[in-house]
Amino acid sequence: MPPKPHVSAAIRQLRSWVTIAATLVVLAGLTQALTFGFVHFTDVRTAAIEPAPPTDLTVIGGTAPLQGPGKAMEIPDGNVRAAVGGIRTSAAATSAAATSAAIDVNTARTGWDLVLHRASVLACGIGGFAAIALMLMCMMGVAVAGGGAVPGVERVVTAAVWSIILAGLAVPVGDFMPSLPALGVFVGYESMTASSTLWSSTGAGAAGTLAQWVVAPLVAAAAAALVALWFRTGVARGIIITSVSELDEMAEREMAQIRKRGVSTAIGKSVGALNRTLGEAELPAQPHPAEDAVDEATEIAASLARDSGGPRLNAAGKLVGGRSTVDSGFKRLI
Repeated sequence: MPPKPHVSAAIRQLRSWVTIAATLVVLAGLTQALTFGFVHFTDVRTAAIEPAPPTDLTVIGGTAPLQGPGKAMEIPDGNVRAAVGGIRTSAAATSAAATSAAIDVNTARTGWDLVLHRASVLACGIGGFAAIALMLMCMMGVAVAGGGAVPGVERVVTAAVWSIILAGLAVPVGDFMPSLPALGVFVGYESMTASSTLWSSTGAGAAGTLAQWVVAPLVAAAAAALVALWFRTGVARGIIITSVSELDEMAEREMAQIRKRGVSTAIGKSVGALNRTLGEAELPAQPHPAEDAVDEATEIAASLARDSGGPRLNAAGKLVGGRSTVDSGFKRLI
């Protein structure tokens, strides 16, 4: 007779892939939130480049001999000139210009900007793909667990519903449908930096920016973890245990329950736990003919010995007493 097919192998594979996909979504959401934290609350992306302060050249007049023929000339104090940047101006005008001139500060991108950009792109790509894969595998799990009548399939259905919601919110649908108010959890790095710059320069949109780039990724990560937990608990009773370690762990748990409840009520529950371990339905306890026969023979022998007192020899040396072979009780015994 060919072996009965079971859904355990299929459910085991789906459980592993659902766990991997949910883990990727969790990591992508945390990466997205941390990236925004570095972009907005730190200055690692840019570096200020300040020009060197100009050097003022001042020419001071005085009495000095002329180089060449002629008489010495004196330069009055009022005619002192200051040469700033190679251009001669008056002293008063030079001080006013130096005071009013503002220093131009330029900003340049650092290497951290490239690192954050790549981290955001990687998180968006992996997170969106993993969210879609998680939704598809949860739907396959509903089909397999429902077809195999696995106890706990309602949790698998709950996981599938929330995976659909998660995929709809995680994928950047705003790129395809601009009319939607929400951009999605895994949106590109350019939108992140633009929102951060707008918030820093004008102070507007603080609540929306935090909800988009901090709250939404963390909620998506928590939802993915819950989806994986619901799926694993829903398909746990549909997986046959094949390794010795898992069987030993279940036996230890069952023995602990037996010691806690007592021996009198443990037989039926132990058999049920073993049947659940093997992936089969619980079967009623079967009678044991050999044990029943031994118990019955023991009772008959005790009654024969009690009634007759056993065989004995009389004065003539003959065996008297005991049961006859035609006795019904003796016939049952032999």
